[in-house]
Amino acid sequence: MKRITSSQVRLYAGVVCLLGLTACSSGGGGSSSTPTQTAPVITTQPTGQTVTAPSTATFTVVATGNPTPTYQWDLNGAAIQGATSATYTTPATTTAMSGGSYTCEVANSDGSVTSAAVTLTVNPAVSAPPGATFAGSVNDGTKSIPCTWTDGSRTNLAGDGTHAAMAFSPVVVAGSSILVPGFYNDGTKNIACTWNNGVRTDLAGGGLATDSSFALAIAEDGGTVYTAGYYSDSSATPTKNVPCYWNGSSRVDLPCTATQGYAFGIAVSGGTVYCAGSYYSGSGDVPQLWTNTAPTNLPGLLTPSVGDATSVIVSGSTVIVGGMVGNGTEDVPCIWTGTTLSTLPMVGPAVGGQVCALAMVDGTLYAGGNLWSSGLDVPCWWSGGVCTTLPVITNGLVEAIQVVQGSVICAGYYTTSNDVTTPCLWQSGDRTDLPMLGTNGGEVVCGWWVLD
Repeated sequence: MKRITSSQVRLYAGVVCLLGLTACSSGGGGSSSTPTQTAPVITTQPTGQTVTAPSTATFTVVATGNPTPTYQWDLNGAAIQGATSATYTTPATTTAMSGGSYTCEVANSDGSVTSAAVTLTVNPAVSAPPGATFAGSVNDGTKSIPCTWTDGSRTNLAGDGTHAAMAFSPVVVAGSSILVPGFYNDGTKNIACTWNNGVRTDLAGGGLATDSSFALAIAEDGGTVYTAGYYSDSSATPTKNVPCYWNGSSRVDLPCTATQGYAFGIAVSGGTVYCAGSYYSGSGDVPQLWTNTAPTNLPGLLTPSVGDATSVIVSGSTVIVGGMVGNGTEDVPCIWTGTTLSTLPMVGPAVGGQVCALAMVDGTLYAGGNLWSSGLDVPCWWSGGVCTTLPVITNGLVEAIQVVQGSVICAGYYTTSNDVTTPCLWQSGDRTDLPMLGTNGGEVVCGWWVLD
């Protein structure tokens, strides 16, 4: 009988295999190419999440297995409809969702495994006390629009209806009137004004009829409203920016030997008017405090002093001013108690900063502003010699600060990753955005606390 060679055996075996008559290998001693099946194994467990309402929370699990595992997220033991990927993002959160227990079941044909249970913690949204009002602006895509926010709702204020306008710090008078300073553009110039419950009153300008004026801060004392700012005077040579305040609608010029001067903050106590600002000396800005119309150069770290005074409050008989002073390299945050200078601490890699807001609560001074750190503006606040930074995406600034029931609440703005300026509140490190006009941006500018 003819002998069958080994190569023929392999050939016949291959034909038999193709005919499906018997199980066979790849022949020739080769190994199988079918991957080994394995049950799922979780290599990275999900972690608990803490958010502030209404922010969403995201849970992630990482697992291996063959065949590729499937995923099913559960909340308190019940399957979440549609939550079938390795990552699950909650809908907008509420405080009622706090304490929920989340697990993920990972499965394939070889088995299943359930992740560790993790907890969602939802903190309440930042809320200012009822009646608290902030002022600033939003943007409609072409211009800024002045507005106020009260109890989370925005009310737009009227400029000329066509051109840009800005609103600044509001104050309540007699428990019913919300007074807001600012300015609007009429197409040729900026015009200082106030709004009383939304009704605009223009303030006296100066220089020529085409010169601009700006109202930046407001205070009330004994039923009289005082507003601080400055105006341009192109009738002078060279053109000047003149610091001033308005007593009602009457303008009072503040003495300034320089061509550029500004009043940024105002406080009134017992009929005495205090304005904080600066003037340009030719080599730098000099921080200034005017008492009625008497100027005082505030001391700095250099001689002559360099810096800006941005805010002022009166506590008892003590005048406290916030701002910044130059140290030869950068401006650093500071306060003046009377005329005594105190610089404020900076944290991390910060090289400078500024104070923009002050509040005295139960004998404790609080200051808000920002730090300049690694090319970013980091919003922060100070009290008792401690600096506390606040979370932002890129840059930010605190422009109002107050303490309510022991909790520090700051108002200001931050910029998003796509450079949209967003008005917001911070409380205990949590941030809540204030409503804008779409995604065009806005900011709380020197917001003041208004309690009915």
